[in-house]
Amino acid sequence: PDSTAMADTQPGETVVFNRRVAPGVITKLVSFSIAMILVPIGFYFLAQNVAAELLGFRPINANIGAAIVAVLTANALVALFVYIAFQEDKKEEEEIKRAKAN
Repeated sequence: PDSTAMADTQPGETVVFNRRVAPGVITKLVSFSIAMILVPIGFYFLAQNVAAELLGFRPINANIGAAIVAVLTANALVALFVYIAFQEDKKEEEEIKRAKAN
């Protein structure tokens, strides 16, 4: 096993598969994982309640609509996670370029 990743680890960093990982990365991953479970389920029941109680949809139609809302919510969360990951990657590349320029 390569011990260079462990030797260069800064306080607060974690090593995963011999790569240094900042604590913010792990926090975001766990946060989005929890959100991927809770948010679509919450939106499902909210949409089901709104469709059935407020809009007067039949139960089967309310369930189908709520499922569509839950799927769209899950896809939006995945897209947001990817967007944030790309933005962080761009910041890291800019910092590396600045460090090389100095």
